[in-house]
Amino acid sequence: MTPNQIGFALLYLGLFLLIGKWLRVKVKWLQNLFVPSSIIGGFVALLVGPQVLGKLLAPLVGDASFFVDGVIPSTFISVR
Repeated sequence: MTPNQIGFALLYLGLFLLIGKWLRVKVKWLQNLFVPSSIIGGFVALLVGPQVLGKLLAPLVGDASFFVDGVIPSTFISVR
């Protein structure tokens, strides 16, 4: 991985953590269950990544589309 890819991956992680924090503040039942923001952010990342959104959109948009991997590019997911 290049330093640019690592930097963007960290930005994505921070963004999902902020989304998790925002959801935890806004959704009362998540507060009542004491669900951490990191767990919520990780679940959101799972939903918009290639595991869920990518599998749902792949038959619709084709293999050459950006959304085959969901919102998260595959270069951020691969570890070398």
